[in-house]
Amino acid sequence: MATAGLTIDDTARFLSHATWLERRLFEVLGGWVSDTTDPAIKLALARHSRLHAEHGAVLEPLRPDTRDHDVAQRAPLDARWRTLVSKMLAASTTAARLERLIEVLTGAITCYEQARGAMRAVRDAPVQRALAVVLADEQAEVAELEALRRIDAGTGR
Repeated sequence: MATAGLTIDDTARFLSHATWLERRLFEVLGGWVSDTTDPAIKLALARHSRLHAEHGAVLEPLRPDTRDHDVAQRAPLDARWRTLVSKMLAASTTAARLERLIEVLTGAITCYEQARGAMRAVRDAPVQRALAVVLADEQAEVAELEALRRIDAGTGR
């Protein structure tokens, strides 16, 4: 039996979370660029920071705008996300930052895939299309960051 999919409340909560997370990633990665010495990692962080800003911009207009859903508010789904982002912010070395960033992105990919899987093909098509792009970008980002982390670990920085 097919599920009813996400309710408008579920969609609003999910998109509030996704836009919150993408904005935080944009801010954090952009802030790390000036502190990063490795040119390849610096460029990757700058590029991914801008990409997260684009993700937020793509997801933002898809948020339900009703009297029950304040589009001015963005919040994580639960406290675990604030903890993950706080750990990422607390990382002070390049290796630790990459590790924490990969942890956050891996969680985001799982979260986005679960939400996308619960959506209805017709009703939620715009959100599904946007999430497909975001997911592809973030999966590629994790692969790139994993490779950079291995290179960085080999140099001992």
